[in-house]
Amino acid sequence: MYDPFRYLRLLATKNAMETKDNASIFCDLGSGDGAFIKLIQDDFPNSRIVGLDLDKSKIREASANDNVDFIVADVHFIPLQQSSCDIVTCLEVVEHINNFASFFNEIERVMKPEGTFVISTPNIRSFSAITASFVYAVLGKKYKAFDETHVNLYRPERIMKRLETFSFHDFRLSGFWLLPSGLSWSPLLSALTTNGRLVRLLSKSFSNKFLVKLAFITIVKCRRGS
Repeated sequence: MYDPFRYLRLLATKNAMETKDNASIFCDLGSGDGAFIKLIQDDFPNSRIVGLDLDKSKIREASANDNVDFIVADVHFIPLQQSSCDIVTCLEVVEHINNFASFFNEIERVMKPEGTFVISTPNIRSFSAITASFVYAVLGKKYKAFDETHVNLYRPERIMKRLETFSFHDFRLSGFWLLPSGLSWSPLLSALTTNGRLVRLLSKSFSNKFLVKLAFITIVKCRRGS
């Protein structure tokens, strides 16, 4: 089923990447049905693109794209050689991870020195989170960014500090979506995203430090240390 809010989030992340390098290997961790890879693969025509996900059904669905290597794998045990990846992306996966250290040690292992890493995750301090948390509290529930499978949520400063404990540096922080969460209602967004100009407007990411702190999705682009 077409999810316009997801589509806009992926476009915003692509825009925030600002990367069209001729990478030898581009790896997307938690690639799911391959939607993000489909958006970006034309920017990397000479690269080997690899999508990893633990969900076998998603990998089967994604494998219809025969120009990409989709592999069933646990992101804590990436089946790629050390220092082999020029670019690694990890979109809305880290909030599902308990063992942060194991996860990022493995990402660091497979990346080339000074390789590009892009990660996105819901922001626990976002405008939507602040307003929704009150509603959840009244209902006696804990806010989990509208997904009960989330185990850890991060504010922008925290995710960068965690990355700094590894060898990541040269951070560029972006955000996506400041509008009220009601505007992510699928029928309304589906109607809006039939217009190309509106799609470009609604999928904008921004780097203003104040606005990033309120954005629903935090997008971090950085590099692995030498």
